[in-house]
Amino acid sequence: MSRRIAPRRLGVVRCTPDFNVVLFIKVSRRVRVGMTGAAELIREFEENLIKWKRSSTLKRQLPWRSECNPWRILVAEILLQQTDAPKAAKVYPVFISRWPRPEDLSKAELSEVEEVLRPIGLYRWRARRLVRLAKKLVEEYEGQVPDSLDELKKLPGVNDYIAAAVLLFAYGQSTPLVDVNIARVIARFFLGREAGERYMEDKEIWAISSKLTWTKELAYSILDFGWAVCKKRKPACNSCPLRDKCSFIKHHLSP
Repeated sequence: MSRRIAPRRLGVVRCTPDFNVVLFIKVSRRVRVGMTGAAELIREFEENLIKWKRSSTLKRQLPWRSECNPWRILVAEILLQQTDAPKAAKVYPVFISRWPRPEDLSKAELSEVEEVLRPIGLYRWRARRLVRLAKKLVEEYEGQVPDSLDELKKLPGVNDYIAAAVLLFAYGQSTPLVDVNIARVIARFFLGREAGERYMEDKEIWAISSKLTWTKELAYSILDFGWAVCKKRKPACNSCPLRDKCSFIKHHLSP
């Protein structure tokens, strides 16, 4: 007679069959804080970053941050691809004043769009992508930017990050975000390592991002923190407001 093997007990995972939950449990064990401790660590992470942002003398005056118009947010995110924010900020107002709606851009001459985008580089590529995007919105979405992840990702040039950014910044949907700055901050603080070049495929980073309570304020806090403090090169670890709990500092910089 064959021996019957009892089913493996999975605790909370059994009740919540979600891959990110399973992975988050593994991550919490890896950083040795347990599920309850991991949840507390995440809350501290969020609260301390928002507190830092509110009290910081750093004020990044980026024109799209005051926007909630989905088209304008979408344009800003595409302008920000492979360029830095200050350069994109110079072009953005000009672009929006010329083509404030998808309908306007869909009728524009490609050469005219290229000329406006020339200062931020890759202008031919950006111009083609934006005009195609505008035409798609007009032809298939009545000129409206969709408010679902699946529909956004069907648009030309819209990747996972851009789709999530539009949902969060334009529609107020709490959607997990991962970009180069966010990945670096999450990987260092929670995992004690660098994010690596393939951060968009890093399941541990995504698992942690999925557990954050994403708001505009939190997103801008992490983005600015990664830009000003937790920099790729020469991070300001000694003055970091997260240094007491940062895994990267504990594993790499502590005596």
